[in-house]
Amino acid sequence: IIPSTQEIPPSTEEYGVIIGASLAKYFIESERAVGYVAYTPRRHFFDPNRDHRQLTRILQTLAIARSTSTHTLKDMLSLEAPHFTRGTTLIIITSSLDTQWVEEAQILMRRGIRPMCVLIDTASFDSSRNSDEMRGMLQLAKIPTIVVRKNDDIATTLEQRPI
Repeated sequence: IIPSTQEIPPSTEEYGVIIGASLAKYFIESERAVGYVAYTPRRHFFDPNRDHRQLTRILQTLAIARSTSTHTLKDMLSLEAPHFTRGTTLIIITSSLDTQWVEEAQILMRRGIRPMCVLIDTASFDSSRNSDEMRGMLQLAKIPTIVVRKNDDIATTLEQRPI
């Protein structure tokens, strides 16, 4: 069950945790194999698996996750690329406005990996930020994207088709 937006602290980090937990639960309950990789701040990597222990591992890791890694998202994708197999769908949950990671995702696409992005729109949390360039880059790169904004109903938003 996804908490209502009133229960989620208004931070992109908390939204990322809720989204990651929700997607892991959805796919495990659908009997789909789910892997997990994050640098939060140290590396956490779980090979794809479909049992409920995998969900427990992911939830325990997300419970203590902090976005304080010195690695950029581009670095992380580059470092983890050897672990992704052809045909894998890679869901990237991020609020990063650094467009450099999109190039790394395109390299993965050429290797037969299917990246998609759940973009947490930082502009909806901080009006001085602007995510237009990132959304444009994702569209140009043909990376399917779901945009989650502050106070969105996360379940409803995740059910929508990526653009």
